[in-house]
Amino acid sequence: MSPAHLLFALAINLVWGVNLVVLKLGLDELSPMLFGALRASIVLVFLLPWLKWKPGSMKMLLLAAMTVGPLHFATLFLGFKLMGDASAASIVTQLSIPFSTVLAVIFLGERLGPWRIGGLAMAFSGVALMTADPRVFSYVDGVIVLTLSQVAYAFGAIFMRQVKDVSVFEMQAWTSALIAGTLIGFSLMFEQDQGQQLAELSAFGVGLVLYTGLGASLFGHGGVYYLYQRYPVSTVTPLFLLSPVFGIFASILLLGETLTVRMLIGGIVTFLGVSVVTFREAMLARAKGL
Repeated sequence: MSPAHLLFALAINLVWGVNLVVLKLGLDELSPMLFGALRASIVLVFLLPWLKWKPGSMKMLLLAAMTVGPLHFATLFLGFKLMGDASAASIVTQLSIPFSTVLAVIFLGERLGPWRIGGLAMAFSGVALMTADPRVFSYVDGVIVLTLSQVAYAFGAIFMRQVKDVSVFEMQAWTSALIAGTLIGFSLMFEQDQGQQLAELSAFGVGLVLYTGLGASLFGHGGVYYLYQRYPVSTVTPLFLLSPVFGIFASILLLGETLTVRMLIGGIVTFLGVSVVTFREAMLARAKGL
């Protein structure tokens, strides 16, 4: 990979890491479903040209978009709202990688060797250790909801592998449309005072919503697609393990959070476990010439 593209990947990691703090701050200004609906609506405005009917692909496209969209983001935003630490949340969000691996074994018939089994055990053990911390245990409900969001994303990743002849921007357009529609409905059913929240939304709050939509989604996901067009998946994917590291540092610098020893150890164990799974998959892909 060229130095320019490595710097580009580093910039995406930084944007995604800071986005974890932005989510935490944004959810202090808006209720979770309303925040998610606004974010998706902004993305949808920019992706409307890609919102096209895809004959023969719509069933799997909608199934994938529903799981990585409304199911994932509804629980993601709610989990962040319930979590007390953005740094701890950034670690939990990495569970989508081992969950995707487990689901690939169950539904796609992929096999796990001892390296990846060990990596999975480390990843889940790290989160369990972190959750046992008294500070984190006080918002264990947030950990559970955030974990469910990663399960939803993992299912979506499996479905996305079955989608044919659909570009990433077309997938993003349909996902954003489903998120916007579903979360608006959820907000109307389960939340209150939406009009007052919007009327009182500060310029800073508007900036937070714009950052998550334009920065994390359009720049971040669009940039990843750009790299996937030019390099093997096995080369690109491991680069983005840096995003939770940036997220932890951003939460410490911008939110004044502190890491307890147990949280730090749990985070390191989780990160190492996810790294083993990811890099082992990359090695196997290279061995097969993928």
